[in-house]
Amino acid sequence: MYLLTFCCLYSSLMFVYSENPRVTINDGELEGTTMKTKDGREINVFLGIPYAEPPVGKLRFKSPVPMKPWKGTLDATKSHTMCPQRIFFINSEVMGDENCLFLNVYTPKIPSENSKLLPVMVFIHGGGFLFGTGRSESYSPGYLLDQEIVLVTLNYRLGALGFLSTDDDASPGNYGLKDQALALNWVNKNIKYFGGNPSSVTLFGESAGGASAHYHIFSPLSKGLFHRVISQSGTVFNIWAVMPEGRNIKSVIKLAESVGCPTATNMEMVECLRHVNALKLVDDRIFSVLNEAMPLPFRPTVEHPSQNAFLADSPANLFESKTFNDVPFMTGITKEEGLISSSVFANKPELLKKLSRNFNNITALLLWYDHVDDPNTIREQLKTYYLGNKNSLTIEDFPNLINVSHFS
Repeated sequence: MYLLTFCCLYSSLMFVYSENPRVTINDGELEGTTMKTKDGREINVFLGIPYAEPPVGKLRFKSPVPMKPWKGTLDATKSHTMCPQRIFFINSEVMGDENCLFLNVYTPKIPSENSKLLPVMVFIHGGGFLFGTGRSESYSPGYLLDQEIVLVTLNYRLGALGFLSTDDDASPGNYGLKDQALALNWVNKNIKYFGGNPSSVTLFGESAGGASAHYHIFSPLSKGLFHRVISQSGTVFNIWAVMPEGRNIKSVIKLAESVGCPTATNMEMVECLRHVNALKLVDDRIFSVLNEAMPLPFRPTVEHPSQNAFLADSPANLFESKTFNDVPFMTGITKEEGLISSSVFANKPELLKKLSRNFNNITALLLWYDHVDDPNTIREQLKTYYLGNKNSLTIEDFPNLINVSHFS
């Protein structure tokens, strides 16, 4: 599904900006703009709407705080900044701004008093909980808005800023998921002003966004805020979608040591990390395998018991006990999904050779089974299936290997 990002990026070039619509919501007035969809339909667009206070300073590693009302008219005609991140598969530098909790609304019409409210779709972007954005340039509304719907896209905190957890009150974690829940709450309260029906909200996403959408089924913080879920190429039951037990603190300590923070106590460590430059905290290269791959050092986690926990038990246990939001659910995968991750190895053949030489040691990390009781059995089965009698992996083998481990 990552490939959709690039397709949509180019499609956004077809849009034409026009007159500026205005909407008044609970927080204040917004001035938006207009675009034309793929089929030439003019739609109203409101970009960069803040749904939470900037998660900076004392609010870093804290649950999001709803945005305070503003005075005057807020300019909602320009794309917002992306959250701090590094796009691993193009080996980018770290980019983004910590003040990033914005959402976008795309609607075919501003409602009049007697207008029929339209179904709402809320999209959560993917990117391994490490990178991504809800901006129009990445996920264009140009196809969906030829239909009678209202579309919402959003940013949420990523990497350590979104998912750092010490398994205690110092930093409970799941901030990115809590951002999403607050955005859903914003939709519930405000979407009617854009012609959307708050009683008909479909939550959908791809890859880590698909897993995120699925997570909301299991969270009390999201109860009643959505009515259907579509998970594309990612669910809570993917092995990469949840942090294995005992791994959180190892990642936090490694990060703290890399930026010179003390690790004697969790409270002291987290307080120090609050004062470190945000871009340093999301530079995942200190955790990387082969200097390129994506180990996901910070992910959704089961939180220790608290009133504000997003996820108080494992999804498997919650599913077994029928403790979840019972809504219709659809899921699926895309053929050759592993191509985007495989591009790292296609562009640098020496990495593929290194992987082949160190297959036994590296694949457990790359394919997420290093924490299981018997990794040797899994490794030998993978080696037999993908290598057979060959001595090394080829680039043709790799997409299927990634498909199985990441998306199936």
